[in-house]
Amino acid sequence: MSAIRAAFQIVPRRTGVRGLSSMRQFARSFEAHPTPMPNVGALHKGDWGRIVKTRAQQAAIYFPGLAVVLGWPLACEYVLKEQMGRW
Repeated sequence: MSAIRAAFQIVPRRTGVRGLSSMRQFARSFEAHPTPMPNVGALHKGDWGRIVKTRAQQAAIYFPGLAVVLGWPLACEYVLKEQMGRW
């Protein structure tokens, strides 16, 4: 039994890091033009004014649209409440 254990201890084991790097290389092979990652560079500050403006414009469309999509049955019930008994 000790010979089998010794044989397994001699065989080098692969680590998970090697597998992750090969998956990363595989994913990068699908890029049309791989861009190099910069080693040194100044960090850019976030353009919060533009971000807030964009989110406000999106919210101005999204929430009223959501109210129309989810609220039309209630609006129809309110409008047609008196008409339902006549038909």
